Amino acid sequence: MPSAVSVLSQAVVRTLREAVDLDAEARKFLVFSDNRQDASLQAGHFNDFVLVGMVRSALYQAALHQQRRFPDEPLTDEDLGRRVIECLKVQIADYALNPDVEYVAKTKVIRALRESVT
Repeated sequence: MPSAVSVLSQAVVRTLREAVDLDAEARKFLVFSDNRQDASLQAGHFNDFVLVGMVRSALYQAALHQQRRFPDEPLTDEDLGRRVIECLKVQIADYALNPDVEYVAKTKVIRALRESVT
């Protein structure tokens, strides 16, 4: 169950993302806390909350896309990871320690992400 801080934070972040009249630098969200431990706990909790929400949304979008495009074909476990990643719309720089990785190493990084979402 998300905390009230997480729910409010998510609403603020969503509003900031939709505010096209603001520069990217102005679309930042800063939270103050009375102690480091609480700040650390809230930051970690919020990051997890956002990540789970993003993956769930991508999973839903992948299933919806499959149903609309291929109504008679189920979304199989073989395609699930790839489809979810497509719906996440992430670049390798968003999740790789070394975004300049090439060849076999790049394939391994992409496979690791795909396996982590399935």
